[in-house]
Amino acid sequence: MNIAIIGAGNIGGALAQGWAKSGHRIFFGVKDPAAFTSDALLAQYETITAHTIPEAAQAADLIVVSVPAKAVIDVANQLGQVSGKYIIETTNGSLGTSDFPNAVAALKAITGCPDVIKCFNSTGYENLLNPSYQGEGIDMFMAGNSHEAKEATRLLALELGCSECYDLGDDTRIPLVEQLAFVWTTLAFGSKLGRNIALKVLQR
Repeated sequence: MNIAIIGAGNIGGALAQGWAKSGHRIFFGVKDPAAFTSDALLAQYETITAHTIPEAAQAADLIVVSVPAKAVIDVANQLGQVSGKYIIETTNGSLGTSDFPNAVAALKAITGCPDVIKCFNSTGYENLLNPSYQGEGIDMFMAGNSHEAKEATRLLALELGCSECYDLGDDTRIPLVEQLAFVWTTLAFGSKLGRNIALKVLQR
């Protein structure tokens, strides 16, 4: 699959490495591709390349938006024609505007793409790089209206090494997925457990 990752921070970089190892082609969408060419990821993986945001979005079948929340609207306006593609939104925090209830809503409204869901926001980047704890994968969580985007996202989560990617529901459940990020950060930093913790669903 051709995957565009908009934003090359810790989360975007971790996802890129995991999916490149699985054989996917990764197009980083960044402000200045020329300044990005010395990045270690490009040297390590031939299937990871840097492009402008519109170029990366147009080259991809699936787009991951992994930028600070306040940059989502600007990114959405740069993606271009993305109908027929899937978008995974990974951000946390305020958009800096009251025009949209969350980043998924902003991306859908601005791009006109209906297949936008939220996922990969509920843990630290270390867990995306290495989701194994004592030989068992962590769990991931997603929400949104698009069944097709969710199917693709679940497979991508399993390819990273997650045990499962749970579907928490439609767009109305996006705040629930966002709250899981606050649970993780509270445990990691507020309770001082550190970043090497993860959320897991257990069944008896």
